[in-house]
Amino acid sequence: MKQYLNILYNHVNHVSRFTLIVIAFLTCSSVYAQNWFQLGTGTNDEVRALTIYNNNVVAGGNFMIAGGNSVSRIARWDGTSWAGFGLGFNNEVRALTVFNGDLIAAGNFTSAGVSIANRIARWDGSSWMPIGTGMNEKILALTVYNNELVAAGQFTVAGGVTVHHIAKWNGTAWSDVGTGVNSSVNALTVFNGALIAGGYFTTAGGIQAKFIAKWNGTNWEPLGAGFADGEVYALAVQNSSLFAGGAFTAAGNIPVNRIARWDGSNWSSVGSGMNERIYSLYSLGNELYATGNFTTAGGTNANRIAKWNGSEWLSLGTGLNSDGYALGYFHGDIFAGGAFITAGNIPAYYIARFGVITEVTGQTTAPEKFKLYQNFPNPFNPVTKISFDIPAASNVTITVYDTEGREVKSYNYGKLSAGSYSEF
Repeated sequence: MKQYLNILYNHVNHVSRFTLIVIAFLTCSSVYAQNWFQLGTGTNDEVRALTIYNNNVVAGGNFMIAGGNSVSRIARWDGTSWAGFGLGFNNEVRALTVFNGDLIAAGNFTSAGVSIANRIARWDGSSWMPIGTGMNEKILALTVYNNELVAAGQFTVAGGVTVHHIAKWNGTAWSDVGTGVNSSVNALTVFNGALIAGGYFTTAGGIQAKFIAKWNGTNWEPLGAGFADGEVYALAVQNSSLFAGGAFTAAGNIPVNRIARWDGSNWSSVGSGMNERIYSLYSLGNELYATGNFTTAGGTNANRIAKWNGSEWLSLGTGLNSDGYALGYFHGDIFAGGAFITAGNIPAYYIARFGVITEVTGQTTAPEKFKLYQNFPNPFNPVTKISFDIPAASNVTITVYDTEGREVKSYNYGKLSAGSYSEF
C-alpha cells in the first residue's frame, strides 16, 4: 500500500515549526548524516543523570540553571525549552528513575523542595516527597526489581535500619538486600530475572564477588571471576547479554579494556575496548552506546562517546570535549550529559543530543524566504528527505504524527542559522 507525506508549514515570530504527517511505521527508517545539537542554552554545571518522565527528558546533576531558568539541580526538556521541578534540591542529583508513575531522584541532597529528604525523593506530579527517612550517605544508582524500588551507593543506613550499600523499598519501608556488599555500588540493572550490582566492592552476601554480583531474590552470587583490577561504573542489557563498563582491564584472566560482555556463563571482550574509563552505557536496539573519559574506542578516535554496532566501535562525530556521565534516548536521538561544554565542536553546555539534521553544502547566500520543500522520494520506504530554507536565524522544530493525529517523534533543533537544511 502506498503511503504519502503531507506537509503543513507555519512561521510565527521567527520560529519555524514543520508538522509532518506520516504512517507511524515509516518513522523507523534508516538515519544518516547525524550531528550534535545543543538543548537551548544547556545548564551551568555538570549533568550526572538522565531519564524520561511524562514525555520529557529529565536531567539531574550539580547545575542550578537550565536554559536560563533557576532549577536547582534537576530540570526537564520538553523538546523546546527547559523547566524545573518545584524548588529542586540542596545538593547534587546522581540517579533518576520512574517508579509507580512517580519520578524518583537520588544523590547527596538532604532537602527536596520544602521537605526534608535524605538523599532520595519522589515527584508525584506537583511536589517532592521523601521516601521514608532516606539514607545516611550518597546514593549513586536506582532501578526497579520485583516491583520494588532499589537504591545503591555509599550509604549504610536506609530508613533507620542498617544496610550494606544497597536497599529496597516496598512502598512502606526500606530493607537490606540480603547482607548486601562490602563497599560502594555505582550501577544497577536487571538481567535474566536477577538484580545486578556493579561497583567497588569485593564481596556480596559474604562471598567473593569482584566488583560485580547478582541477587537472585534469595542469595548473592558472583558473575564468574568478576574483574581483576578495577571498579564497575556502568551496566546495560542488550538482547541476551549483560554489558559492564568501568575502570577494569581484565575479566578474570581475559583482557577486556574497560568494557566486557557476560552471556550468562562467561565474560568476553567487546572489540578492543577503550583506552580510559567508561561511566555510562545505554542499549538501543542492536547498538550499545558508551560515554566516559576515553579518547579511543576499538583503537579509533572517539572522544568520550562511541557506539558498538555488534562488530566494531564507531565515533559519534567529533564527540565531547570533556567527560560524559549519562546517556539517554528521546524522540529518535541519543542524549549525553556530563562535564563537557562542547559536543561535535559546537557549544553544548553539559548536555547535548546526537540528531539527524544536516545543512546543505554549496549555499553561498541566505535564502530569500521561509520555504518547506516536498519530500523526496514520495512514496517512500524506508527513507525520505525533507528540505527547508530559513532566511534568518530561527528556532526549528519538526514533529511527526501518524494518520490518527498521534505524535510519533519530535525533533527540536534549537536555533539554526540562516541557510538551507535537509532532514533524513
